[in-house]
Amino acid sequence: MSETKAAKIASKTNYELVQIIENRDQFKDEIILITIQEMERRGVTHEAITGLKENLVKSQAGKLLESIREQKDKQAEFVNENVPALYSPQTIYFASILINFVFGGILFLMNLFATKSKGKIETSIFILLFLLTEYSFFKDGQIDPVLILLLNGIGGIALNMLFWKRYLGGKVYKKRPAWKPLLIGMAVSLALMYFFGNLIIPAA
Repeated sequence: MSETKAAKIASKTNYELVQIIENRDQFKDEIILITIQEMERRGVTHEAITGLKENLVKSQAGKLLESIREQKDKQAEFVNENVPALYSPQTIYFASILINFVFGGILFLMNLFATKSKGKIETSIFILLFLLTEYSFFKDGQIDPVLILLLNGIGGIALNMLFWKRYLGGKVYKKRPAWKPLLIGMAVSLALMYFFGNLIIPAA
C-alpha cells in the first residue's frame, strides 16, 4: 500500500507537492511524510518541511510504539487466559506444615486435575501411605506437635521434590491465590481440634 502511495506522489509535479504541504491539514500524516521525502529527493524546498518532518517522524514512531505495546498486551492477555492457575509449591508446602500434609496433597491433586496431568493415582496412594506412616508414630494416642510439624514438612517437600517435578515440572502456570484454601483449611483444622480435642491433643 505504501509503495502505491509513493508511486502516486512521485507522479505529481513540484507544484502539486508544494500544494500538499501547504494544505497538509487535508492529508494523512503518511501522505505528508512521503511527499516530504519525494521533495527532498528532487531538491524541492519549502520553509515548513524541516519542522514538519521532525514532528511527523516522532508521531509515526509514537504510533509504532503504541501498536507494539497493544500487540504485547494482547499476547500477554491471550497467554494469561490460556495458562492454568495452580497452587504453587510454596503454597503446598506451607499448607502441609500449617494445616496437614493431607491438605497439601489435596491442593497438589487439584493442580493435576487442572492441568489434566498424570499422577493422580500415584499421588493419592502416596498420600494414603504417608498418612498411615504418620499415624503409626502415635499408636498410643500421644501426639507430639513438633513431630507432626516435622512429618508434615517432610511430606510437603516430597510432594514438591518428587511429584511436582515429575508431573508438573516445566509447565507454565500462574499462581492461584492461596489465602482462601489456607484459611478454610485452618478453620477446618481448628474445628476438628475443638470437637475431637481428646483424640488430637492429649489431656493434661
